[in-house]
Amino acid sequence: MGKTCVVLITLVLLAAGCLFLIPLETAGSSKPSSESSALDSDSADVLLNVPYRSQENTLPTGCELVSAMMVLDYYGVSVTPEQMVAHTPVQRLAAGEDGALSGPHPDRAFVGDPRTPYGYGCYPPVLKTALESLLDSRYQVQDRTGSSLSKLAKDYLDQSVPVLIWATIDMQPSSSGSVWTVEETGQTFTWTRPEHCLVLTGYSETQYYFNDPYRSNGRVSYPRALVEQRFQELGKRALAVIRAK
Repeated sequence: MGKTCVVLITLVLLAAGCLFLIPLETAGSSKPSSESSALDSDSADVLLNVPYRSQENTLPTGCELVSAMMVLDYYGVSVTPEQMVAHTPVQRLAAGEDGALSGPHPDRAFVGDPRTPYGYGCYPPVLKTALESLLDSRYQVQDRTGSSLSKLAKDYLDQSVPVLIWATIDMQPSSSGSVWTVEETGQTFTWTRPEHCLVLTGYSETQYYFNDPYRSNGRVSYPRALVEQRFQELGKRALAVIRAK
């Protein structure tokens, strides 16, 4: 009975975003999915040394914010999780009398609260706003949604610039999650789960390399074809910070 309850709770909460939750039967384990590989830096064609941060015990559903903090660290700009949240538009969903949910589009605000296990997440425009408020004129924040991973690797990694990308937790298959009405437009929005944001730091002929804030996964790599599939499923969303010329 106890195990069944744990599984049910896990499934409900994973409807949200980058949840840090370890089921009871796997508690204590921080091993990434079997799809990932131990990082072999010698086999990488390009691998940037981006400082690592975990979302564990800080922002349980704030993978986007923690990934952005790693990029800031890379440029020598240190902020606390509290500061990152303060600079990010955040809005919870509201439930009507009939139970129907309404709230913002993830392009406009972080949906939910990244400091709790019940947050959803946000998309590049929200992080762009947050990062621009934290950086001075020496930096530019570029939303590269729609670009291919190979193009991002050429344009950024080859120039020693890490890239934030949206995929799924442990590169699991995506599925439809919670549904709500976007307050500004009245349109129906369906959350794609298990949405995840991580930092693309390198590549080889067969792998892409990441700093993954989820479950203290650390520096991991996944097969290129798998990453490309999950990246496509999440709308090919990407964001980069460059030094202004």
